Amino acid sequence: MDTRHTFRQIKPWLAALAIHAIMLVVVLAAWWCMINNAAPAAPVHVPLVDPAYVPPKLQLPVVRTWDRRAFGTEVTFFGVTRHARRIVFIIDASGSMAPYIDFVMSEVRRSVFRLTREQQPAVVFYQQQDLILPEVAGEGYCEIDPLVDWLRQDTSYVAAHGWADPRDAISFASSLKPELVVWITDHPLGHGRHEIDRDALLDHLWRKLTPGRVEICTICVGDDADAFLRAVARDNDGRFKYVHGLGMVD
Repeated sequence: MDTRHTFRQIKPWLAALAIHAIMLVVVLAAWWCMINNAAPAAPVHVPLVDPAYVPPKLQLPVVRTWDRRAFGTEVTFFGVTRHARRIVFIIDASGSMAPYIDFVMSEVRRSVFRLTREQQPAVVFYQQQDLILPEVAGEGYCEIDPLVDWLRQDTSYVAAHGWADPRDAISFASSLKPELVVWITDHPLGHGRHEIDRDALLDHLWRKLTPGRVEICTICVGDDADAFLRAVARDNDGRFKYVHGLGMVD
């Protein structure tokens, strides 16, 4: 075969291929120059929040330490639980109660704090011939929350001293027509020349707080359990509790 003839046939194809390769190189070079010399595009800012948007004020939930129930008649005091709507606490504030008065007021405050809106508490302190009522007392019964605050803040208002006669306090409690009376004392009959006759006090209790209509619970604080208080609770459908050394003993 004549090689010169063959080369003449291939030569046009090689020329076309070379031309295409040169054109491709030129196009690639032009594209490379364009992308390297072009000015960078400005960034596009897309606001995440409308500048005119004003967030609402944060409303924090109201947290209450105690959601007072509307109904219920349970009363708990010194570990004793009873049921009543109208409750009167009679508290001895004589001198012999000085070691115990703060503890007693703390326990009464805890008891009142757990009452429901259906219940009415009253508190009366007695010393010598005087009665001491909380400043928040209206006709005798108190609103629960103001009474709790008074018992917490104004304990110095009641200073235990002198002797005690509970008969005026019993008469006051009777005037409120309670369902439950809680009597807290260390010596219900008093001491020495101010000691009250046992039968006279029982007669006064019988006339003012008639058994069967008023339940009487008695709390004895101090060194010795008192048989008189135990008998009063037993005869008036109540409970007796002896608190020895600020600890609770049945």
